[in-house]
Amino acid sequence: GYDYDADGNPIVGAPDIGAYEYGSSTASPTSPSKDNTAPSVPTGLTAAAVSTSEINLAWKASTDNAGVSGYKVYRGTTLIATTTTTSYGDIGLTASTSYTYKVSAFDTAGNVSGQSVAASATTKTASATSPVPSPTEIIVDNNSSGTSYSGTWSVSGAKNPYGTNSLYGRSGSTYSWKAGLPKTGTYKVYIWWTEYSSRSTNAPVTVNYSGGTKTINVNQQLNGGQWNYLGTFSFDASKGGTVKLSAPDASPTSYSADAVMFVLSS
Repeated sequence: GYDYDADGNPIVGAPDIGAYEYGSSTASPTSPSKDNTAPSVPTGLTAAAVSTSEINLAWKASTDNAGVSGYKVYRGTTLIATTTTTSYGDIGLTASTSYTYKVSAFDTAGNVSGQSVAASATTKTASATSPVPSPTEIIVDNNSSGTSYSGTWSVSGAKNPYGTNSLYGRSGSTYSWKAGLPKTGTYKVYIWWTEYSSRSTNAPVTVNYSGGTKTINVNQQLNGGQWNYLGTFSFDASKGGTVKLSAPDASPTSYSADAVMFVLSS
């Protein structure tokens, strides 16, 4: 017989906390060999202050036997972001302040390289006659105005959501966030998801911008509960900015839809 949930639906397989993200599965008769090889250490890290509140980082790509999945960015000893590109803009900093950074690379198996040689920069000095500019941030959370979806999305019990909760979906569902932007210009785009053992390691996230669309595949089993950098794009304020998560695979794979952020760059 089955156990039943509060809605009278039969429960099959192992449940998520507060939501059922797993379906039934059959153990594989053989286990593939595990990839234990970490990517090479990133080299050539540079840091350049572009304003009183932003420092831009760039580095040379790492290599890996199975392919580099992304990079972890550290300010001092604190992990501040992950990105799939070889650059990152650190924002919201204090004027006339020195900051030191390192980066490491990771692959789809979760292997992480050593950290790069450090690079430092000092933010520019604020003018005595004008206030320190603060970046414009537009955040769209799940289930808020500006979101839309197809298929089925349910509340997840995974830890560290942005705001109240995150959602999970699968089997061809999609989830979109559309932001109203204050001005036409260039924006850094970030996404927040929650980790879970059933999460996709190759979740397709598509950014719709003025020049077209770009799809970035992200590993949602890593770096949950934080802002993850997708890239810098140009947007027309009259059309806004749109990010769409696709969830093509069926159970037991799940995809996390939580929040996106647009940060005005120029």
